[in-house]
Amino acid sequence: MAIQGAREGARPEVGSAESAESAESAESAESADSAESAESVESADAEESVESAESAESAPAGALEARAGGAARGAPPENHTTPRPPSPPNQNRALRTIPPRWLHALVLCVATLPFLYVAAAIASDFFQGTRFLGSNPIKEAEHFTGKWTLRFLALSLVVTPAVRLLRAGWLIRYRRTFGLIAFAYACTHLVIYAALDVELTWRDMVEDVAKRLYITIGMMALALLVPLAVTSTKGWIRRLGNRRWSALHRLVYASAVLGLVHYWMSVKKDVTEPAIFALVFAVLLGWRVRRWAGARHRSGVPGTA
Repeated sequence: MAIQGAREGARPEVGSAESAESAESAESAESADSAESAESVESADAEESVESAESAESAPAGALEARAGGAARGAPPENHTTPRPPSPPNQNRALRTIPPRWLHALVLCVATLPFLYVAAAIASDFFQGTRFLGSNPIKEAEHFTGKWTLRFLALSLVVTPAVRLLRAGWLIRYRRTFGLIAFAYACTHLVIYAALDVELTWRDMVEDVAKRLYITIGMMALALLVPLAVTSTKGWIRRLGNRRWSALHRLVYASAVLGLVHYWMSVKKDVTEPAIFALVFAVLLGWRVRRWAGARHRSGVPGTA
């Protein structure tokens, strides 16, 4: 009886094993069938594509043109794109106004007019006895070129606030232009002093620089402009890097202040024009100090108001 019960208990296990084997065989058969059907579909698709390519090649040109015409009539072209509405203008972006090409040449031509005037006036006063530059043409020529040096230095400092306030990025190239013009007028100022005032007597020039404080300050202002003029090219910007180049060209502020002091001390009586220059430079430098202080305050630097 126990043996019979054991046989009866083992029968369901045998039946379950057989059912598992039949299920596995059915799954393998189904997977094989699906794989075969997929292969047959792929082969059928490949054969259909080959046949369609052959039929397209063998079709006459007229039929192809008719098909193309029907496609063009029935559907939009393949490269058809719906036009997008124009995006609203970005108010925070600087205006990309492109100035005319002749504007830079015009600025250079206008900037040379004072030089041409003083050169012609000196020649006329010396050789024809005229009085375009007054009773003391040498001193007047020195003051004339010195004032134009300060004017072009002020214009070079005006460019950055103008770019920020007017949002006209194309003006930035004129900062270098006005700076080089100011350096040229400073050199003209020195040439008039050396060639006409002290008549190329280097001993007298050295004595003037050593004894007269305003001449010493003027020489310092000119000396500070020399490295700025030399390194004003794009090649020097790449060599020095933007940070070091910007730090070097901050010497223009010291040169402007020294030049203003030199002019103020050289004037004997009327200080109206030096006072006007002082007001202009104070506004330009004050704008930069305020902007610098605001940037430090926004960056959270400790110790700033």
